[in-house]
Amino acid sequence: MRKVPKSELCKRIGREVCSRRNAKGWSQEELAERADCSRNTISFVERGQYNSSADLLARLAHAFGTNIQGFSRSAGI
Repeated sequence: MRKVPKSELCKRIGREVCSRRNAKGWSQEELAERADCSRNTISFVERGQYNSSADLLARLAHAFGTNIQGFSRSAGI
């Protein structure tokens, strides 16, 4: 398996978060409330500028009605 650079992982996660959020019709603020984080955190994640912790990934996955494995698979990580 080829190692993916951290910056690319952050971008993949960001694209997945943005795609899922838009599909739900949620604002960044709505997602932040559901994932118990700030809107700024969501903004940084979506732009691929945030190295997300496992805890944040779990909260985001839960907000989208999935688990980390399903979320990670969709993001291609």
